[in-house]
Amino acid sequence: MRVCERRKKGPPAKAKELVQEGSELISIVATIIANKRRSVAAKRAAARAESIAQREATRRATNS
Repeated sequence: MRVCERRKKGPPAKAKELVQEGSELISIVATIIANKRRSVAAKRAAARAESIAQREATRRATNS
């Protein structure tokens, strides 16, 4: 889109509009990806903490 705008392919107003829309879409997708990564990291951390807690409980039970 930006190449078309710079090379003046098509009407300038439409090119600007399409570049703006493309930028907005990229921003939305980037936000979705960032949120998903944050969510996955939080789930992994919680699972890791749970696993450690279970190991500790098992170790305590066998040492008693």
